[in-house]
Amino acid sequence: MKLNRFLESYEIRESCFETIKPLQEIITKREIISIGRELKEYIDRRFPEYRKLLKNSQISKGLFAETIYDFYKSLFSRETLILMVNSILKLHEKRGINIVDFLEVYSLFVEKLLTLLFCRLDKKDKQIYKTASKLLFAIGEYILNIRKEELKLIERDPITGVFPRYKITSFFEKYREEKDHYGFIVDIRNFGNINTVLGYEAGDSILVFVSNLLKENLGQNSGENVFRLQGDQFFVFVKGKNSDSIKAQLESVVDYAKKHSPTVHFQGKSRKVQIPLICVGAKLEESCEYSCFMWTLENALKEYKKLKKTGVYLLDEKVKNQCFIQRENIKQVIEAIEEKRITFALQKIFDISEKQIFGYEALARLINKHGDIVSASVFFNNLNAYSLDEEIDMIVIDKVFHFKSRAGIKENISVNVSNTLLEGNLNFLITTADKYNINPKEIVIELTERQNLSLISNLEEKIEYLKEAGFKIFIDDFGVDYANFHLLEKIKVDGVKIDGKFIRDININPIDREFVSFVLSIARTLNIHVVAEYVENREILKTLEELSSDQKVKVLGQGYLFGKPEVKT
Repeated sequence: MKLNRFLESYEIRESCFETIKPLQEIITKREIISIGRELKEYIDRRFPEYRKLLKNSQISKGLFAETIYDFYKSLFSRETLILMVNSILKLHEKRGINIVDFLEVYSLFVEKLLTLLFCRLDKKDKQIYKTASKLLFAIGEYILNIRKEELKLIERDPITGVFPRYKITSFFEKYREEKDHYGFIVDIRNFGNINTVLGYEAGDSILVFVSNLLKENLGQNSGENVFRLQGDQFFVFVKGKNSDSIKAQLESVVDYAKKHSPTVHFQGKSRKVQIPLICVGAKLEESCEYSCFMWTLENALKEYKKLKKTGVYLLDEKVKNQCFIQRENIKQVIEAIEEKRITFALQKIFDISEKQIFGYEALARLINKHGDIVSASVFFNNLNAYSLDEEIDMIVIDKVFHFKSRAGIKENISVNVSNTLLEGNLNFLITTADKYNINPKEIVIELTERQNLSLISNLEEKIEYLKEAGFKIFIDDFGVDYANFHLLEKIKVDGVKIDGKFIRDININPIDREFVSFVLSIARTLNIHVVAEYVENREILKTLEELSSDQKVKVLGQGYLFGKPEVKT
């Protein structure tokens, strides 16, 4: 049934849309945006797979909140609402969004909106509340009915013929209770390149090849143990008492895929494509819960993919424990955000040449439930992967700017800014500086090279925009991961911070000394600042002073020699 007819059956006519139009004046955009941001936080906590989906789609918290506001605006026009609901249904189909998961989040939206209405409306406006409630519930029921019909038709993945992801939960408990079962994620390496270079038809052929390979070699009970997990991944339950025999079964599948390249068609010609597979699995223990089990496999896979191209890896207790700690750390961060237990520390940045303080770097810190300060290194490694870095950035920046204003600090303060914040909420830096009457010329924005800066859209324009506002721009962690000197040609920066790995042994390691000397020569040519991190002793300081003199470049130093980070509250 089309939505228009469904609304009619619910007795929602044109007059109903007129009845609720006063809500546009009663509830502000800011309040709906706030609800949207709360929903995004809820999704991040409740559904790690959707957090990853939103991140990969470059949907920040701000953009998600704007989308919620667009949906709210559509409630006041039948035509706009129909277009919006149809878009939602198409998105569900495209992204494989589970109807139960969606309705959970939608119900939360309805609850928050109706609570807000209840508090705002007078008794005489009861009809507005009643009509709005009826419309919101009708939309939810319509989507549920439509998706129910679809789910009856789509019991199997339409491309591969195996069960879709949402069916895994139906079998997980069964196989866990039967014991002697293992669960594996099977990942097709470089699948994105196949789609991009050879086309989606070739990609579909590869998916069919891998699914058939898994069913023929590992399938049981008519293939009810093989599932399409997501784009380039499958999930399979495998039975066996001996872990070595289980691993051997998976290795035979990986070897077959490597040696028997399937043929795909590209531009009228046939060509063979090698399929490297990487499999990560663990035994289904009695105590293991589905979401925790899948989270552990996904995160272990992510780490193995950094080091290995192909192979089969059974998680031992050490790896599982590492994943458990990682999960608990992320949970701890989310709870700290919710309970406002994020703070910062300031560490001196010292002008080695002028023998005076250049400024301070603000370093994020977490206060645990016992009131102890937890170092950033314990929990910050994976914030970007779980879309938490933007939120941490915003909390710390707000607190640092407030502290600088209140304490009357005139020296420079450096703040770390993630790729996510630059993509989603660039103006936050400017509006927060205005909020606390901070001169942007006293703020250094540090861009980390541990994230790929080149992936930021319109990077040059964004940096220029911040510089025109008065902010200084430094590249942090210079010399590691995505570091390259071409970035200095691409964007106009005010300084670089040489990563501590090149500084800590500079007085005894000639290669580190030469690297730092080279960076200083580049800095002299570009007339930019250089900060040396990890200045821990007099010997390191002396070497830096010598290099500064040789290259005729001013060097700034940061490290325990000049002072440890001091926590501010």
